[in-house]
Amino acid sequence: MTRLPELERELLRAAQVMERRRRPWWRISLLGGGATLALAATAYGTAQLLLPEGDPVPKAPPEQRASLPQMDPGTSRLISLRADDPEGGLPWGVAVSRSKDGRIFCAQVGRVQGGKLGVVGRDGTFGDDGAFHPLSPGANQSGSCGGVPPGNDLQLASDGPPIPASGFTGSFLSPAGGCRENVPRSTMSPQTRRKLRNVPVCKASSLRVVKYGFAGRTAVEIEYGGRRIKANPDESGAYLFVLKPRKRALTMTIKYDDGTICRSTSLRAASALERC
Repeated sequence: MTRLPELERELLRAAQVMERRRRPWWRISLLGGGATLALAATAYGTAQLLLPEGDPVPKAPPEQRASLPQMDPGTSRLISLRADDPEGGLPWGVAVSRSKDGRIFCAQVGRVQGGKLGVVGRDGTFGDDGAFHPLSPGANQSGSCGGVPPGNDLQLASDGPPIPASGFTGSFLSPAGGCRENVPRSTMSPQTRRKLRNVPVCKASSLRVVKYGFAGRTAVEIEYGGRRIKANPDESGAYLFVLKPRKRALTMTIKYDDGTICRSTSLRAASALERC
C-alpha cells in the first residue's frame, strides 16, 4: 500500500471530515480557513487528492531572466508522461516551452494537477500551506535547456542533486521560500550563516531523485532505478523517473531502434546527443 506523506494524510482527513479543525503539519497550519478539498479519480484508477490552488510561483528576478533565453509562454505545454511520487500524492510531470526565436527549448519538472505543472506548499515552500502553486515558463524555478535540432527531435539530459518533494527548485530566498541542502554550518562564512539562519534544512525523507530528459525519437526504452519506460516517439523519447535517494549510484539504460544500448551512471554520458 502506498504511504501518503504526512502533509497529504492530513489533507485526506480534512476532506473526509470537512468540519473538523485542521491540525498543524511541521511548524504551521496546513491551510487557511475556508479552503475546499475534494477527491478526484486519476487516469490510473486510484483516488488522488485535489489540492486547493494557491498563488503561482513568483517570476524569476530580472538578473536571472537576463541570462536565460526569451521564452514564449504560448508554446508551453505539459507532455503526457507522468511519474508517481514514492509516497503518493500528486504525480510528477514535465512541461516544455520554446524561445521566441524557436531555436531553444527548456523543460521544467514539478507536480501535476488539473493539467497544470506546479509545486506543493510543503518542505518550507509557501509557508507549508498544502496548496498547489502553478508554474510558468518565467517562474523562479530551475530547469534544463537545449537547442532545437532539425525536425524538432528534442534531445536533452538532466543531471542534478535531489530536490524537495514539493517540486520547488527555485531560490529558497525568494518569496516562495523552501528548504536548503544540509550543509554543515562550520563550512559557511558568517555572512552566509546569517543569510540562511531562518531557512529550514530539507528533511532527508522529503528529498527526491528526479531524472528527466528526451532521448530522441529513435529511443524505444529507458530504464533507471529498476523502473522502465517505453519511449514515445511523438514526444521525442521523453523520460521521467522519481525515486528516493539511494546510497549506491544508479545506472540509466537507453535502448534505440537500431539495437544500440547506452548505459551510464551519468545522464550526460548517456545522453542521446552523444549516442554512446
